[in-house]
Amino acid sequence: MNFFKNTFKILAEKFSVVWATLLYFFVAAVIIVSIVLSVFLPYIKLLTPEDFGVVNAAVEVLKQLSNGNFSAFADSFRDLWREVASGLGSRAWATSFLLFGVLAVSRFIFGFADYATYDIIHEHMSSAAKLGFMSRFIRSLGNAALFQICKMAISLPFDIGVIVIMYFVSMLANIPALFLLTPFLVMLTAVMLFPLRLTLLGSLAPAMLEHKKNAPAAFVVSLGKLKGNFWRNYVSFISFFLAAIVFNVFFGLFTLTVGLLLTVPITFLFLKILCCVLFKHNSGLRYYVNKDTVVNNSIIDK
Repeated sequence: MNFFKNTFKILAEKFSVVWATLLYFFVAAVIIVSIVLSVFLPYIKLLTPEDFGVVNAAVEVLKQLSNGNFSAFADSFRDLWREVASGLGSRAWATSFLLFGVLAVSRFIFGFADYATYDIIHEHMSSAAKLGFMSRFIRSLGNAALFQICKMAISLPFDIGVIVIMYFVSMLANIPALFLLTPFLVMLTAVMLFPLRLTLLGSLAPAMLEHKKNAPAAFVVSLGKLKGNFWRNYVSFISFFLAAIVFNVFFGLFTLTVGLLLTVPITFLFLKILCCVLFKHNSGLRYYVNKDTVVNNSIIDK
């Protein structure tokens, strides 16, 4: 597919953005850790041993999920639900809401530089311009905030829904005949649903930049561009999702997870470029791959 080939070419042209993204991740991580410590350290002192039942149950859920033991994961998730539903006190619910708030803020901060990255890619594809990351980041603060709010308003509930669906699918492990098939079904659920979110939201930032619209209006435009192109985009994001898993797992295992410091920013940058390329193709717009190559509806002029 030409748009995958062109995405790789643009990635090579804009690879320096990977280093800026990596630096931003470190800065964002420091900010988030500071927020977590300032919020939770005083609060933890107020907790009683009984309040940690929910925390311990949640840790057990993550442990079983990481081990790939889906039968135990289903059991531990039920234990977590019982802990929450049993009414351990107002502090338990307050902790849950506080944790959700911290996670939402963390996601907002980590993604705050996304719009600047899209801006750099957009300008490169529109005019082969070379722009600095920091200048675009500062310039786009307002639009970046609106973009993140709009994206999270859709993606956060969607992701929670996917996790809930994956949980119910994992419960099939309690059926002996489906025990061995359950890991495949859980993975299939993720592979089918997460790319759907990318399909629905992937054109949001490109539409904002191309049409100079605010986030809600651009979202409507981006959905309109999916007409007649939905399945091509959806299959493309499924292919990306599978390739990203293989790419990161391979280098993570090969380098004892150190390689993820590089492969994760590369993966995110590739995804953003792919979103922009698909949007250009959906819109029938010309775009630069590099300063010598212009793509116009899959016809390359040199």
